[in-house]
Amino acid sequence: MRENCTSGDNGGWHSARSAFYPLDIRTYGVDPGIGVGPRSASFVPLELTLIEGNDGFTVIGHRQPGDGANHWPDIKQIFPEEYHDTILNYHKTGRGREMEQAIREKANIYLKSEGIDSTV
Repeated sequence: MRENCTSGDNGGWHSARSAFYPLDIRTYGVDPGIGVGPRSASFVPLELTLIEGNDGFTVIGHRQPGDGANHWPDIKQIFPEEYHDTILNYHKTGRGREMEQAIREKANIYLKSEGIDSTV
């Protein structure tokens, strides 16, 4: 986590922290005309800005890189250099395939519980 200070709603200053997450987002759909299966997938590195309170952390903001030509310059601006290689090479880690398999298993359990005789 990276720390900085931010002004609070009450005019006081709070210690804010940044946490960095690689989000691997997958969506699935059930459509009689198409069948059951994946519809889209995205990988989005995300910076969350958090403040700590009595009940834990609260997200007070986020940043993510832009699309197209802005993507890599934004990554270099938002994320510490130690994360650049992980972000750039995420597709090589195998995490996406692991997540895909876990999602398929959960989707199949859900479909079976709803009486839908199909597998993803």
